[in-house]
Amino acid sequence: MRILEVVDYDPRWPESYENEAETIRGIFGSNIVDIQHIGSTSVPGLKAKPTIDIMVSVESLLAVDEVNSEMKKAGFEALGEYGIPGRRFFKKVRFVDPENWVHSVHVHVFFRDDKENLRRHLAVREFLKAHPGKAEVYGKLKAEVAAKHPNDNEAYISGKEKFVTELQKEAMEWYSRRPA
Repeated sequence: MRILEVVDYDPRWPESYENEAETIRGIFGSNIVDIQHIGSTSVPGLKAKPTIDIMVSVESLLAVDEVNSEMKKAGFEALGEYGIPGRRFFKKVRFVDPENWVHSVHVHVFFRDDKENLRRHLAVREFLKAHPGKAEVYGKLKAEVAAKHPNDNEAYISGKEKFVTELQKEAMEWYSRRPA
């Protein structure tokens, strides 16, 4: 059973990102245009599910599909688009005991010209870093929803959906006004 918990920020998360990013760089090689730590674990001080989210922009999604077996050897499960057209999604799980696990890493891969998805993820990260009060509110909401639904990811997502939709909109507007 998947365990869903939101924890206080862990200062080791950036190092975990770097370790996983190095593995991905070794597998994807010159196909990588950019690689970024995204999601809640990329925002210092923000409560988060302890899942490192990594966003990779690439020259070719077909080349990504060709390295699925190498990603599997590195502990990742390839899940295709997984609900977002044009994305390639990988997850890595860590078992906490023989019957329970947590997602430890998510890799979101987009074609380099998918500016909408790439910008949205970066905008939310940068917005939350620049607005710690908003990050604190978001962290509290996530902790409350996770406590109510510790084994139901769909209920967790649904419980924060309205806030996240507004956050993304606000972040994109803010990000578009930033100097280049």
